[in-house]
Amino acid sequence: MEDGYFYPHDNLYTSLYNVASALEQYLAQPAISKNDNECRAILNALLGVFLWDMHMGGYGLSDEMPELSLKFIQRVDIASIRGRVKEARRKQRNWGAESYNEFLADLDTLDEADSEIILERLRAQEMYQWLVNYEELTSSQ
Repeated sequence: MEDGYFYPHDNLYTSLYNVASALEQYLAQPAISKNDNECRAILNALLGVFLWDMHMGGYGLSDEMPELSLKFIQRVDIASIRGRVKEARRKQRNWGAESYNEFLADLDTLDEADSEIILERLRAQEMYQWLVNYEELTSSQ
């Protein structure tokens, strides 16, 4: 309830946010983050929340998912996660494309993809801020 108005989905969003936050905290526990099956299950759940949230308008239910993926994703899982993100991006309105593209760029970095391929994709998607950041990162190495 905000300013005397009740939004029917408030309870759903609050519940999903609480679940996503609890999963993020659970994932950070060493015993869980070192268990590949548990870690994978939690990351898949958080990815589902992130993609659903983006589809619904970007309410911030799992904004930490891209960052968490960089900390906890296993290389073997990158292709399936990339596929789910690309499929969601394909179905999404233009406003969410940048978030998806940023997530894909993070996955490329994690996957140690060929830098020329990454640069070409960033140019094609007109992600100039990422392009500049990536060029600066690769030139300093």
